[in-house]
Amino acid sequence: SALVPLKSRRPLKTHPVFDSPDGGDTAVVFCHFNPCKYRAPERNLGPFLDGLYALRVPVYATELRCGQSLDYEPVLPPCHRRVLQLTSECVFFHKESLWNLSASRLPAQYRKVVCLDADLVIRPATWLQDVRKALDAAPLVHPYSRSLALDQKGKVRKKVFSIGYEIG
Repeated sequence: SALVPLKSRRPLKTHPVFDSPDGGDTAVVFCHFNPCKYRAPERNLGPFLDGLYALRVPVYATELRCGQSLDYEPVLPPCHRRVLQLTSECVFFHKESLWNLSASRLPAQYRKVVCLDADLVIRPATWLQDVRKALDAAPLVHPYSRSLALDQKGKVRKKVFSIGYEIG
């Protein structure tokens, strides 16, 4: 059987994660862009958002349409205060820039910012508390010690250890 749900039951454009209440001192930012129109980024986005919604953490996103995806409709909520949607003809060097754009729009109360790839399934349920505690002790943390690369059926393809975990 699969390790993780392969599909979200919630439509991406109306996902309730973007309406989680503001609060605390931690927010998650992520970016979504799919310049080659691959299926996996959108397929993985729903379970990623579901995991963040379960944590009730404020989420901010930047969505970029670029490359071949310029003619695609945005997949995240349009005109939402927590979602910035952009277009670019260039397809290189976007992820960190998009994280920075999202982070620059955060309300001042968020002293801790977690930048994540939009294809993660977060485990365990204590992940957010663990990251907050680590950020109390250090200004920069790698928010995982290991990850599992899954195939299209949700089965483990390979295990990956964080570089911070290996040298720490």
